[in-house]
Amino acid sequence: MVKKRSSLIFLSIFSLFCVSLLLSTSAQAGVIITKQAVTDTVAVELTIPARYMVTVDNENGYDDSFEFVVLVNALITPQASILVPAGQPVTIEVGLLPLDRFRGNFMYGYYVRGARTQAVEDKMFVKVRPLKDILIMTIPAEFSREDSSLPIRIVNKENIDFGKVDFKFTSDALTAVATATIGPNSDQTINISLDTQRLKTVEAGNYNSKLILGLNNEYNYTIEQSVKLKEFSNIVTESSTKGSIFGYTKTITYKNNGNIKQIVTVKFPYRHFIEKIFTDFNIDPTTNIKTGATWQRQLELGESFVIVAETDYMVPILIIALLVVAVIAYILVRQKKVIVSKKAIKIRTKGGELAVKVITVIKNVSGSEVGNIMLVDRLPPTTQLYEKFGTVKPDKAEKHKLEWKFPSLLPQEEVVVSYILYSKMRMIGTIEIPQATLFFNDIKNKRHSVNSNKLFVMAG
Repeated sequence: MVKKRSSLIFLSIFSLFCVSLLLSTSAQAGVIITKQAVTDTVAVELTIPARYMVTVDNENGYDDSFEFVVLVNALITPQASILVPAGQPVTIEVGLLPLDRFRGNFMYGYYVRGARTQAVEDKMFVKVRPLKDILIMTIPAEFSREDSSLPIRIVNKENIDFGKVDFKFTSDALTAVATATIGPNSDQTINISLDTQRLKTVEAGNYNSKLILGLNNEYNYTIEQSVKLKEFSNIVTESSTKGSIFGYTKTITYKNNGNIKQIVTVKFPYRHFIEKIFTDFNIDPTTNIKTGATWQRQLELGESFVIVAETDYMVPILIIALLVVAVIAYILVRQKKVIVSKKAIKIRTKGGELAVKVITVIKNVSGSEVGNIMLVDRLPPTTQLYEKFGTVKPDKAEKHKLEWKFPSLLPQEEVVVSYILYSKMRMIGTIEIPQATLFFNDIKNKRHSVNSNKLFVMAG
C-alpha cells in the first residue's frame, strides 16, 4: 500500500515536470505573443470581461490553428481556434472573466496552443473591483420646479467599458429616465430630463430618491439619496367687474401656483356705507367692518379661492326715485294756485238719448286769495245744452260755450258748477268732452290760466 502511494506521488511529480518542460520550450516553438490592454478591470457584480488585443506571430514555416486556454477558474474568449498563416501575425481581442470574484489585482496565466505547435504561456493583468469602488455618482442635493433636467455626474475611475447604460431616477416627487454610454476612465455629466408640468403639482420638501443604473442588461446598480425640491411661492390674483342696471358684480380670484401651502388674505373695501348694506358675498367674510370685508384661507397646491361680490342698488334707487317723485309732486301741487277738475255722470232718459251731467270743481290751493276768476267750458259739437243748471248758473251761455265769473276765492275755498248736455242723435263709440279753462289773477294781480282734465264718455 505504501509502495502504491509512493508511485502515485512520483507519477504526479513526473507529469508536472513534463508539462513544465513542454512550457519551458515554448520559447523555441516559433510563436511570439504580444498584447495590449483594452480594458483591464472587472466589476464584481457584472460579467463584463477584461479585454486585451493579443497578437499571435507564427514564425514557423507552416500555417497553424491556435486556441486560447486558461487553467484557472475563469472564462476566456474566443473559444474557437484561429488560423495564423506562416510568417504572419494575427491580432484578435481576447476576453478574460474570472469566475472567482476575489477583490484585488491579479495576474492570470493563459496559454496559446497550436494544433502543430507547442503551447506558449502568457499572463494577463486583471483588477477586480466592486462597483462602488469603480463608479462615483454625484446627484444634486436640491433642484427647483423650473429645472428642465437633473444633472448627474458619473465618474468611471477604472479601465472598464460599461457601454450603453439606462438611467432611472425615482422619488415620491417624480420619475425620470435617460440613456448614456459610460466608457473607460470617463468623467461626464448626464442630464436627465424632468417633467416640468408634473413638478408644478409637487409640494416642496425633502424626498428620498434612487438613481438606478441598468448595467449590461444584468444588474441594477442603485444609489439612494435625499433630494430637496426648493420652495417656490407664487400666488396669482385676478379681479373682474361686470356691471348691471342697478349695480355690479365683482369677482376676485386667488390661485396658489407655487409648491407650498400658503395663507392668503383677500380684501374687499367698501366705498361708502350704502355699498356695505347692499352687497352680498358667495362666501361669508372672516371679518366685515364698515371699511371693508376680509377673508383668510390656506390654499393647497393648485387650489383657487374665488370671492363673488354682488352689489345691487335697485332697492335704494327705487326708494330715492319714489322720494323724488313725491317731492316733485308736492312742489307741483304747491306751485299750482287753483285746481280745476271735471267729472261726468251719464243720465238715463225716457227716449234713450245720450245725456251727461258734467260737474266742474274749482279750488284755490294757494296760500293767498285769487280774484277776477272766469271759467270757460265748451260742449262737443254734436251735443246740446239742457236749460237746467246746478246751483251756479253761467254768466254767459252760448250754443257750445259756457262762461262763469267769480270775484274771488279765498285760500282752500272751492266752487262747484254743473250742467247737462244731451244729443238726440244716436251716437256710437266714445264722446270726448273738451277741457275747461280757468283764468284768474294772483295776489300780485298777475293773470294765470289753468286747464282741467278731458272727459271721455261711452255712447249708447
